[in-house]
Amino acid sequence: MEKVNVYRLSSCPMIHTPGIFKYWINGYRTTPEFSFWHAAMGFPMLPAALIADVLSERCPYKVEGDVVVIEWSKPMGEFTEYHKQEEMVESGD
Repeated sequence: MEKVNVYRLSSCPMIHTPGIFKYWINGYRTTPEFSFWHAAMGFPMLPAALIADVLSERCPYKVEGDVVVIEWSKPMGEFTEYHKQEEMVESGD
């Protein structure tokens, strides 16, 4: 049985977390680097692969009031296709 990590991301008076996630997901379709960078800076505690999976809609999330709940079972260190391509560009392969 694999371990499922649960992330609960709450809103604050200035930021409505469900709305900002929807904004980043919509932006990811046209400018993935921009949306990914903003999500990573906004929630630095989230693994990069999880952010990419949520923004690309490979990992669903739930909204409970003003809270975004993400259940993720991917092992740490397993990268998405987006990050594999990014690594290849950085290394020059």
